[in-house]
Parts: sequence; C-alpha cells; structure tokens
Amino acid sequence: MARPKQFDCGEALGKAMDVFWTQGYEATSVQDLLDAMEINRASMYDTFGDKRSLFLEAMRCYLSQVQEKQRELLTGASTPLAGVEELFAFAVGCAAEEGSRGCLFTNAIVELGPHDAEVSALVRETIAALEGAMVDALEAAKRQGEIEPSVNSLGAARHLFASIQGLMVLGKADVGSETLEDVARQALSTLHCKG
Repeated sequence: MARPKQFDCGEALGKAMDVFWTQGYEATSVQDLLDAMEINRASMYDTFGDKRSLFLEAMRCYLSQVQEKQRELLTGASTPLAGVEELFAFAVGCAAEEGSRGCLFTNAIVELGPHDAEVSALVRETIAALEGAMVDALEAAKRQGEIEPSVNSLGAARHLFASIQGLMVLGKADVGSETLEDVARQALSTLHCKG
C-alpha cells in the first residue's frame, strides 16, 4: 500500500508555479522547487515527475486560472464592450504592478515556445481559447450596437490579444502606467465603437 502524501498537492503546485513565474524555467533548479514546495526530492518525483512535467502542470493550472478570469471579466460586465474594456483594465493593472513578473504564459512563450513542441502546442491551444472568448464578446457587442458591424471579430480579437501580451512584456520593463494605459486605449480604439 502506498504511503499517504504528507503535503497538499495543490498548495505545492502553486508554490512551484510562483517559482517558475518569478525565475523562469531554465533559471529554476530542482532544489529551488523543493525549497519552495517544502517537500523532498522523492515526493516531488513521485507526485509531479521531473522538473519539466512539474512546469507543464503548473502552466496548465495557471492557464486555467487565466481563462476563468477572462471569462469572468468578459461575461460579468454590464455590456460586452464593457467586458472587453474591463479585461484591458485588468491587464494594465497586472502589468503596472511594481516588480511585475509579467504573465507566466507570455514568459513561457518567449522562453520555451520556439524550441519546445509541447509548450508550443499548449500555447496555441490557449491562444485559440482566449481568442474565441474575445470573438464571442465582440460578436455580442456588434449585436448590441456597441461596435460597427464591419469590424472583423477574429482579426480584432487577435489584435487585442496581441496587445494584452505586449502590455505584459512592457510591464516587465517598468514603463509606467501612463504608457500601459496609452497602449490599451489605442488597442480599444480600433474597435470603431458607436456613439
């Protein structure tokens, strides 16, 4: 019979996610992870596998949280366009945080996307899901007369998504909230809002 685990897997995964988010994948050692998770090497390998497997599990956990937050912002607002604006306001707030680590998703794209097929596949899958939610919001905004019917929803969603990723990168450069807000305003202005 297997010995029961003496730690909370979810809590340990969250701590590992924080280390990867702060230091990046390559700069994180197994010992860094063990110290943060407060578990021994055998427990880590038995529960999560190797460093790469742990990273992928942490990424999936993070991306699930990102998608849930995006859905909450896009669907919980008073109107579809307000939801898109709230998503950008949230992104600006995250990017402007002092000592911003950026976005774990964006960091993974830059660090691992070009040479890790599994990370690239996860990234593409996530981008498609995030774009899809944005397209739904833009289509709803068209139906409610908030934006011009001529707006290409998929193209606009891709542009807005790329702008949010750019905000995350700029936040790491500590460019200041005024710059971030300018980027957000310019991105939203491409929607040709009515009124």
